[in-house]
Amino acid sequence: MCETFDCGPEPYQEEVSRFLRETYWRGNRPETEQTILTFADAGVLHGYGTWKIRSGLKRQGREDITVIDIPYFGVQLRFHGEKDSAGHSLAGRLYATVEAVARRHALATSEMLVHLVCDVRNEHGFAFWQKRGFKMDEQLDFPGVSYYRMFRFP
Repeated sequence: MCETFDCGPEPYQEEVSRFLRETYWRGNRPETEQTILTFADAGVLHGYGTWKIRSGLKRQGREDITVIDIPYFGVQLRFHGEKDSAGHSLAGRLYATVEAVARRHALATSEMLVHLVCDVRNEHGFAFWQKRGFKMDEQLDFPGVSYYRMFRFP
């Protein structure tokens, strides 16, 4: 089912696709992570979102904080922009579900920030996260790739 999962041709899109095909589906994930899968009609995999409670995150020189972390989130390219019968974004509904499930976890608190990183080349993804209330906190630069560190405040 996941062998053909395709988020798109860009390197950051292929990274997300590869995670699902080669890592998640084989069951190699820590027990502290939970991944939610969504399906379109006829059992076709639409997308997925992974969350975990992460402690010890350093935020621009401030004290360590504990956050709800979204390490992986992806929607197949052919479903980008799709809406449900009420006109809601399917990807937006997937994210809302991921956050709602994470916030019900015993270690989550109502004031806990939600954290993720977004590849700077991913303009579509950056706009998606901004529409959901995420704010860019800093840019993380590594050899060959840069990410925006983003937070959503409750």
